[in-house]
Amino acid sequence: MKWRENSDIYYAARNVLVEGGGVELEHSTGLYSLSSWFHTDFIRAVYGTGLSPEQLGEEKRNQAEIGYAAELEVVNFERQLVGRRDSHRVVHIAMENTAAGFDIASVRRDEVADDIVVRLIEVKAVSSRSWEFVFTRNEVQMATENGSSYFLYLVPVINGEPRVNEVFVVENPVEELKKDHEWRIEQSDWYVSKRESHE
Repeated sequence: MKWRENSDIYYAARNVLVEGGGVELEHSTGLYSLSSWFHTDFIRAVYGTGLSPEQLGEEKRNQAEIGYAAELEVVNFERQLVGRRDSHRVVHIAMENTAAGFDIASVRRDEVADDIVVRLIEVKAVSSRSWEFVFTRNEVQMATENGSSYFLYLVPVINGEPRVNEVFVVENPVEELKKDHEWRIEQSDWYVSKRESHE
């Protein structure tokens, strides 16, 4: 709740905090500061309302289960799409190597040249509202190296169920996401390590 500075509620709240000792007023400057005894309670009230480690663990497990279900849906989707002739070429790589930088290897057949074209697929189970997902450094590197052979399959999740029939496919995502203004890319995490000492 926000209060206008000149409202009666604002002054009443300020007076309660000052009189209760939670906030100290420096009369000579007119500045307010938190009382040292109140600081811990204030921090807990403001920042202590998120997920506990147990709740976070449960949420991550749920996300992992939904992500895995989305991958399985895409594997089945791809096998049906390529048909019986090439279904054995659709491989769920994430079951063998979680650090590969993609989840599924699939193919497309060039009927004219009678040739197989490899397709590397990274599956993201996403909210049907925000379509938000994390594209890891490893995935970005693999996508950059493979260009138009790399695909993001964004599978919307509705009521906890991945909807592969509503999948949004992005070919060459490193290039496409950067130039498409419908997507916002935020790079906020730091990867930090200590330099080797040269002494």
